[in-house]
Amino acid sequence: MMSDKKNDPNEKGRYWAGLIYPGDSAPDNWQELMQLSGLQILVSPLHDQDIADVKTGELKKPHRHVVAMWMNTTTHRNAQRFFEQFNGPKTIIRLESPRGMARYLIHLDNPEKAQYSPR
Repeated sequence: MMSDKKNDPNEKGRYWAGLIYPGDSAPDNWQELMQLSGLQILVSPLHDQDIADVKTGELKKPHRHVVAMWMNTTTHRNAQRFFEQFNGPKTIIRLESPRGMARYLIHLDNPEKAQYSPR
């Protein structure tokens, strides 16, 4: 679930999601930076088969979905700082629960989208 208070820097939550572009704008050591953060993090497989335009078959830029989980609530501003180091889109979303997003990481409930292995 997304929050109704888009971009409120003081909005709080424990679970935040964003995108990164490994091999493009993300730093080469993005995995190490995530480990060093001390946060619990879920990272999708590389989404390199997502379709941007159904008519032309054009693919979206390869990306990964990331869910960062804090032990206690943190502000949108603080979550934004975490995601900024990966040079992805500025938009991040607060999740009510990471479970549904974890399923989305591989498009488990979206058979019309490219399917990715849970491994």
